[in-house]
Amino acid sequence: MTTRLRPMTSADHAEVVALNDRHVHLTAPMDEARLAELVEAAEHADVIEVDGAFAGFVITFGAGAAYDGVHTSRGSPSTTTTSATSTAS
Repeated sequence: MTTRLRPMTSADHAEVVALNDRHVHLTAPMDEARLAELVEAAEHADVIEVDGAFAGFVITFGAGAAYDGVHTSRGSPSTTTTSATSTAS
């Protein structure tokens, strides 16, 4: 099994939104317009691939980022992360 983290592109947005929708009870509602806003405000927006297939995403925000969400995992005081992964296709 090969796992890879790579920068998110606009071609990934539909899969990111679909995965987020499947786990919206853990995240927050997000359409492609909202994802574009988050990516613009993010320090990093990456996709996780397993064996070349989309498996998840991670979006990180630096201190002072224009991010208004509450469904996050807080790392250091200077970083906020939101992510979702899928174990089933």
